[in-house]
Amino acid sequence: MASDGGRLSLPQQQTTSPRDNSRASAITAGLDDDLQRLAETAIVVFRSSFEAALAEGSPHLRQRLRQAASDLMRVAARTTMVLDRLNTATERGSARGEGQFWPENSR
Repeated sequence: MASDGGRLSLPQQQTTSPRDNSRASAITAGLDDDLQRLAETAIVVFRSSFEAALAEGSPHLRQRLRQAASDLMRVAARTTMVLDRLNTATERGSARGEGQFWPENSR
């Protein structure tokens, strides 16, 4: 990750930041490689921003850390939404499957 005039450039494979994604994509996203890349990028940017803010402590670097923290929380929230949606779908599927192998009169 290179520095360009105080701004961090994201890895080449990353084309969007976590804040660039719409709400619809967060709702329909899966636990997949794209979400992992977003999370990894947010983690790397947060770590480097934190180190820079510790080293220099300028208002600009603290603001950059603030934005990196916000992006990291956004990716964490999106991950939580995906996991909640997947767990809900699994629970619904389990509830529908209850008793399917048992005759109705055996309950």
